[in-house]
Amino acid sequence: MGQQQLLLLVFGIVLVGGLVVAGAHALEGGKPASNRGMVFQEALAIVADLQAWKRKPTTLGGGANVPGFDFVDFEQLGYRHTWLSNRVYKTDFACYALRTVAASRAVEVKISAPSCAKNHFVARVLVRGTGPGDLDWRHEPPTGFALQR
Repeated sequence: MGQQQLLLLVFGIVLVGGLVVAGAHALEGGKPASNRGMVFQEALAIVADLQAWKRKPTTLGGGANVPGFDFVDFEQLGYRHTWLSNRVYKTDFACYALRTVAASRAVEVKISAPSCAKNHFVARVLVRGTGPGDLDWRHEPPTGFALQR
């Protein structure tokens, strides 16, 4: 092989190696954003299920005749797998805990991510009723887990 061919071969190997490394970094950079998106999707699904439970008559397993959200738990919402207790639900991305707020007869969904460590909440959703204006989102991101850009 001539020197020019060897030089082109080495240049090609270096170029391909650099592109592979850049691609690996790009894929790793998108993972946290994807995980945050999944946490919000799961939280929205839980909130929607809470509001649907509140609208459903008690004869059908709902809470329409129950004052506030006093007696709701994940089993009543249909989450029968991977819940740690009837008030704590664990997924691959986060843990969600239900806490009844007695004064306002609301339920608070505490979102703990990326781990299920106690008091490691990244957001809380207060559900006061069945309408879109009955939600109060509060973000409390701990160090190292930013929910917003």
